[in-house]
Amino acid sequence: MVSTASFKGLYFTKHALERAKERGLSVSDIWSVWHNPQGSKKASTKGAFIYWRNHQGKRIEVVAKKEEGSRWVIISVWVRRIASFQKESFLDFLIRKLLLYKLTINRGR
Repeated sequence: MVSTASFKGLYFTKHALERAKERGLSVSDIWSVWHNPQGSKKASTKGAFIYWRNHQGKRIEVVAKKEEGSRWVIISVWVRRIASFQKESFLDFLIRKLLLYKLTINRGR
């Protein structure tokens, strides 16, 4: 895999840099997503992972692969709009129910 630039030890393919420019992302934005993601999953490319972070109503997704040794290379990046009607997570649902239950019990005192 040919990388053309690096930032804080993270390398970028020419393709990733082109996509970042098209999508208004800086290498700093990409590094932040890769370094501190909200989530990750396996990518369709063997050995690659997709890291993501939500920011200002958008999900920034970064595809990265570890080369032989310890060097990480960003293969591609994209931005997706987050739908405003996202399904509530189970944890959020549970917290909401527990808070409502607590409020109901406290009213009875």
